[in-house]
Amino acid sequence: MANMTWDIHEFVEIDSTNRWLADQSAEGAPSGLVAIAGLQTAGRGRLGRSWTAPPNSGLLMSVLVRPEIPREQWHLLSLYLAVAAVETVRALGVVVSLKWPNDLLAPGPDGEERKLAGILAQGLQGANPAVVVGIGLNVVRPSELPDDVAARGVWLDELVDAVPAPRQMADPILARLGELLHESVPQLLDRARQQCSTLGRDVRVEMADGDVLGKAVGIADDGALLVDTGHDVRAFHAGDVVHLR
Repeated sequence: MANMTWDIHEFVEIDSTNRWLADQSAEGAPSGLVAIAGLQTAGRGRLGRSWTAPPNSGLLMSVLVRPEIPREQWHLLSLYLAVAAVETVRALGVVVSLKWPNDLLAPGPDGEERKLAGILAQGLQGANPAVVVGIGLNVVRPSELPDDVAARGVWLDELVDAVPAPRQMADPILARLGELLHESVPQLLDRARQQCSTLGRDVRVEMADGDVLGKAVGIADDGALLVDTGHDVRAFHAGDVVHLR
């Protein structure tokens, strides 16, 4: 992939950075278009869930990429961004890991594992196929939070003394993403395996047709999570994964 040039558009408020990029892609926008929002009013997480964050408390960013890797590997763009984010946050001195398939985890002030970021990739079909991959990274802890969000999340300003502003996290993540896009898929997967705290853990994979219990033993060459159920090793390409104690 040629050297990536990022064309960054910033919004004080927008319904969804992913939606805006999808619209721009349909009109032929080139790879490298970026949308950053101070507030999203209709952000989405995985499985159609809503994603909300108080204004300017986190980095809300989406990137349009027309990958040069084979189409059947485009779903791995979420891992490319996840690895870029993990390495950027680690450079701040934060102990952070990748939770398969696309969350960043860090220990909260109480030492418990909590969610620092979530990533979502959306494939765009049609005349201008592309991938929009977005990240919501917790940076500044809001003064008021719903109890369930406070219990599950952690923010960078709880973990380091000199935390950059949310917008300042974008440039190093994009720079690292641009470098990683030059790497092969096997190189990317090696990095993801090294960063993934899901591996070696007892997990519950929550699927529409029932939960599966087992030990996460690997990430396959197509990005699937390999889980040893005690009877066989199953490959999961999607599903909510819960780390068990």
